[in-house]
Amino acid sequence: MAFSDFAPEPVVREVVQLFSPKLQGKGVEVRLEPFPDGLSIEGHVDAVKQVFFNLLYNAVQAIHHDHGLIRVFGQADGAGFWIRFCDNGEGMDQATRAHIFEPFFTRKQHAGTGLGLALSRKIMRQHGGCLEVQSEENVGTTVSLCFPMKEGACPSAAISPS
Repeated sequence: MAFSDFAPEPVVREVVQLFSPKLQGKGVEVRLEPFPDGLSIEGHVDAVKQVFFNLLYNAVQAIHHDHGLIRVFGQADGAGFWIRFCDNGEGMDQATRAHIFEPFFTRKQHAGTGLGLALSRKIMRQHGGCLEVQSEENVGTTVSLCFPMKEGACPSAAISPS
């Protein structure tokens, strides 16, 4: 993969736009909060776009009520840049979280392949980053992506499904 520097916010915005008809049909709002000014990450833009797509797809699929909200925001710290996708969907119990990175594991009937999170985790590792999932049943899920700053690695090398 050829890496280059790019701003992640326009890429997230593009992916959200792709989902616009589905979001309107389900009554789901995506709130894209401004990322820190001048932020640039190093990566393969199409691969990162695939990760954003997978996470937004999962979030939309997890919402089964008419007040759905997905928040997407970025935060920088000393070691990396975090992009978080937070939804108020059905969430996951501990037994489900234990399997989410297994290829072909899915809870979706007739939708999805069960490859999204496994592929996303692989892409994030190829970028020297990490992917973490926090979820509570009947509350929602937050998926956090960490992209390392050029001079360092992510603060958490572990990929945690908890």
